[in-house]
Amino acid sequence: MDRIKIKKPDSTSKTEKTVPVGLSLKITGIVFWGLVLIGLILVVAAIDWLEDDIVRHHDGIENETYFLANEFLKSTPGISTKDTQRGLKKITESTGAAGLLLNSRSRGKISAGETNDKLDKRKVFMTLLASPETNQAPETATLYIYMTPVEEIINNEKKKLMILMGLLFLSFGLVLQWILRSLLSDPMQQMVATAQAFSKGEQTRFNTNRKDEFGYLARFINQALDKTAEHQKELSYQASHDVLTGLFNRAEFDRRLHQLLDNAKTEGIKSTMYYMDLDQFKIINDTCGHIAGDELLRQIAQTLKAQLRESDFIARLGGDEFGVLLPGCTEDDAIQLANKLRQAVSQYHFSWEGRVFQVGVSIGLVPISSDTTSVNDVLSSADVACYAAKEKGRNQIHIYEADDQELQRKRGEMLWVTQIREALSQDKFRLFQQVIIPVSNDPSIKRRYEILLRVPDDNGKLVSPLRFLGAAELYGLMTEIDSWVIRQTFEWMVNNQNATVGFDHLAINLSGQSLSDKRFLDTVISLIDETGIDTTKICFEITETSAIANLERASKFIQLLKGMGCHIALDDFGSGMSSFAYLKNLPIDFLKIDGSYVRDIVNDPIDRALVEAVNQIGHAMGIKTIAEYAENQATLGALSVIGVDFAQGYGIGKPEPLEKLVLTQPAQIRPSKG
Repeated sequence: MDRIKIKKPDSTSKTEKTVPVGLSLKITGIVFWGLVLIGLILVVAAIDWLEDDIVRHHDGIENETYFLANEFLKSTPGISTKDTQRGLKKITESTGAAGLLLNSRSRGKISAGETNDKLDKRKVFMTLLASPETNQAPETATLYIYMTPVEEIINNEKKKLMILMGLLFLSFGLVLQWILRSLLSDPMQQMVATAQAFSKGEQTRFNTNRKDEFGYLARFINQALDKTAEHQKELSYQASHDVLTGLFNRAEFDRRLHQLLDNAKTEGIKSTMYYMDLDQFKIINDTCGHIAGDELLRQIAQTLKAQLRESDFIARLGGDEFGVLLPGCTEDDAIQLANKLRQAVSQYHFSWEGRVFQVGVSIGLVPISSDTTSVNDVLSSADVACYAAKEKGRNQIHIYEADDQELQRKRGEMLWVTQIREALSQDKFRLFQQVIIPVSNDPSIKRRYEILLRVPDDNGKLVSPLRFLGAAELYGLMTEIDSWVIRQTFEWMVNNQNATVGFDHLAINLSGQSLSDKRFLDTVISLIDETGIDTTKICFEITETSAIANLERASKFIQLLKGMGCHIALDDFGSGMSSFAYLKNLPIDFLKIDGSYVRDIVNDPIDRALVEAVNQIGHAMGIKTIAEYAENQATLGALSVIGVDFAQGYGIGKPEPLEKLVLTQPAQIRPSKG
């Protein structure tokens, strides 16, 4: 019989077209097919036969037990309980059943053998004859036959069979061992030793001098290892580099930053980090498209890299943001290099489809020393410093200093932004309410309530919006907050419809950002349609300054929502006295007099005159007035004399959770304590 031939790839030399397959391959085939044949014969034939035999035997025991028990009980009417138990016991011993349990009216429960719940149980019925002397009618009894589960028997027999098969295979293996050792073990051990050395990073190769199959295999393995090494280099590059710019990526930047911080703490080596953000990048990206933006980033990346020292490290952190690490660089040298980078970007002109653009870069500079606490602290400080550079007019450099009050304020704002976003995504905001009462004692006039917002800090303490709304406005989050408040308020009204009968309306504050957002009005209308609330129970409060700043949009907003039944209030009125002229163009229902005038009307005649003026003009235009900051009974008395319609303040009621809304009408104005 001719020896099997294996055709080699075309890339091999013409003098070595085929490689003979020798005795080792044949022995391997004998072992493989021998094991397959033995396995098929033993497993398929023996196990199938074994399972069928066990099942038949199991069913036979069960049927035989039932037959014997039935014959025994029919033939022994009036037998005693003890004799019955003894008879049943003999039946289980003769048939191999695990146990029997007889349940009858005359003999009670009689068990023999094992009758636990882990066994298979079969329930059968049989007729018991009474003793002839008793002259009683036959009765139907229940017999439970307990058998060892057939699966358990099969598993036990399979274990025995597997042990037997294992012994057979072991014997077969021992016979073949001495054959395979001489033909395969030695060359295989040599290949394994080479593979182990390779896995440890040693520069080694598989032996290709052999003329048998192992030499042939070694050549292919060497080729595969070469390709694997190349692929590994490629993967390593991709894992640490940004695909777009070819610079290092954020993950590698963080790793290098950790190293610098460790060096600073262990060896006292000072370093510097830049956080750089391109100025005017969004204009190019929006004007020319993302392809142009990507090309700009590639070119800027090479421009920045060309200015750095060989020891410096630059990475793209994301979007149009870059980070630079300067190991062992003093602050003075870092400032000079930062200016060099800033000038290089400013002087670079980007051309795209006949148009030329110029960009800048804002740089936040952070020193890294043994006093630096953590990597997160470095990144946060650099981000804040970069933002400060942008606020200084863009294309600027700002150096982070721990005692820089402006940077501390920015850091606080950015922390609040994180907390606000978390509160929005996880519904952590809490709705509060503060009562607005009629100044007169007219019982027909219902109370009103203003919806207020609170958020828990890191310690779980609820924080006033004065702490976080500034950051929310600065970072453009007010529209999201307003939408959240409206949705939650509407849902509360839907779930508490009986409670809404007790008040005139709930007042919801809206920001200037929401008025400027074209989509916000659609959101409000959609929420009204979605919840189906009674719109007459809603009053939207718009600040005087935001209404004047967005007069056209505010007028459209007011007219549309009023047409749907909502009320509108102009909040903080009087903060700009020029606003009187705009009242004619704003069809509002309520004027909320700025609290800075109300607080001291008892002692300050000018404040009182201003409140009187606003109240008179409001009434002349058919608008109800609400005085904020009514802190005590004296202020309420003065407001009553002036003729203000409603009052709100700590002297009347402090803000409380919306769930605790008090809906009873007061008999008279009673300011609360504190």
